[in-house]
Amino acid sequence: LLSLLHQMIKINKINLKNKMKIITIFDQNEDFIKLQYESIIKHVKGEYEYIVFDNAKSQKQSAKIKECCKDLNIKTVRIKVRYFLSNPSQIAGTALNKAYKYLKNFNEPIFKIDSDMFFISDISLNQLMEQSDLLYVPT
Repeated sequence: LLSLLHQMIKINKINLKNKMKIITIFDQNEDFIKLQYESIIKHVKGEYEYIVFDNAKSQKQSAKIKECCKDLNIKTVRIKVRYFLSNPSQIAGTALNKAYKYLKNFNEPIFKIDSDMFFISDISLNQLMEQSDLLYVPT
């Protein structure tokens, strides 16, 4: 995971005029998608695209995530991590790596948030991006 983060931090000359990609990875609790999106709409200032990466273990759960995103007009990308990995950190790192592989050609700033994170106060993406090319809020 640290190697992946170092690669992401080395992104050169990101165009700050591009929309920031606010990304999250969901494997369950699709009800949180709406809550999280509402907190983003209310508190995040600046141009962004919210993308949900679907890492559900089952097709049934994946369908729920996809339906929720469709109802809210949120872009969703299906990624599948092999759940034979025993360590939750390996699963999370592999999911993040797959999300990064999808995003790396966009050359746009990335703000990764956990699926159970909600904004409770206003933030300016432009101010944040003046300081960093990668934003990550760990749990």
